[in-house]
Amino acid sequence: MVAHVYAQNGQQVNVTNLTGQNTSQRAVRSAVPFLTIAPDARSTGMGEVGVAASLDVNDIYWNPSKLAFLENKASFSFAQTPWLQVLTEGIYLYHLTGNYKISENQSMGVAVRYFDLGDMDFVNTMGQISQQVSPREFAITFAYARKLSSHFSAAVSGRFIHSNVSADVLSATQLQSTPSSTGAGDISFFYRNDGNIGTVPINWSIGTHISNIGPKISYNNTFRDFIPTNVRLGTSIDFNFDALQTLTVGVDFNKLMVPTPPAVDSEGIIVGGTSSQDKPVIRGIVESFADAPEGWREELQEITWAIGLEYWYDKMVAARMGYFSENPAKGDRRFFTLGMGVRYKAVQVDVSYILTAQYNHPLSDTFRVGMIVSFGDTSPSTNHDISSDIDD
Repeated sequence: MVAHVYAQNGQQVNVTNLTGQNTSQRAVRSAVPFLTIAPDARSTGMGEVGVAASLDVNDIYWNPSKLAFLENKASFSFAQTPWLQVLTEGIYLYHLTGNYKISENQSMGVAVRYFDLGDMDFVNTMGQISQQVSPREFAITFAYARKLSSHFSAAVSGRFIHSNVSADVLSATQLQSTPSSTGAGDISFFYRNDGNIGTVPINWSIGTHISNIGPKISYNNTFRDFIPTNVRLGTSIDFNFDALQTLTVGVDFNKLMVPTPPAVDSEGIIVGGTSSQDKPVIRGIVESFADAPEGWREELQEITWAIGLEYWYDKMVAARMGYFSENPAKGDRRFFTLGMGVRYKAVQVDVSYILTAQYNHPLSDTFRVGMIVSFGDTSPSTNHDISSDIDD
């Protein structure tokens, strides 16, 4: 399959790079990159900070173990993201989630992610249109979260992934490229506690989430590609200034646990690192922390970081801002984000917006919108000891 397609407006899009990264550097790549696109409008308004930030139903993506601490009996959310609109029109990510509290200490969640790449014309090496296709991808996730103490929770998730970006295309190398499916699992942990900084009450949290642990995916009988196994670590602090005002500050660090592409010379011969084609999944995940051709310096470049702020007034109106940073040699995604939210009774509506300093950046002007609906309140009374319920 030729890696480039032409969308309806005639602009070129790389179907192997749908994350908005700079393609000229040795960025870490994987199959089904739509799994790594941040789906909701709240966390993306905070610079894509979410692994330890204050709770909502979209945590099934950021850190499923946080679902155990949700206070509502049930929650649902829907979000839409127009993707890479600077390059082309018609690419959208849709995300639908739900959460149900089984008991005070247990929660279950489900998420459906649907990636619509619009209608595209595949071109051959001569620049001629060979076939028009309508690529689609989706993933369905189920998560179970449980409090292990009054401050600590864990979760496991399972995911079915289907990718149809090829639509039975015959490439210039005569390799038949067909739709493919695979599965993956997640494991996550979350810790939160209360305290004070001076006279200001705070809630402090730390979380980690390892996602998309699973077998490679193949679109033909020759090549198999890693899916985006990922580790995320973060912390946040909620400053509860008074009964009306809360400020959350969060920081996330993120790394793809996928082999680094080898260094090659002008003839394509590997001169540093190793090829990942024949590398087993577990070996690839473990070695992803020490396989960069330029050593630890390059490994550190593969870590992205983000910082975000969220201010709530009277639990009704929120303002958000954040910054996301990726090393220029590893994709060069660097942008500011703005966001806001409005909550009325059981309904919350959020929007976010990406601002980039680079002209014509693929992620420029990305605008997300989402809605959360919550039902019931299972929060324990002030004097309740959760340890008596751990066996629920």
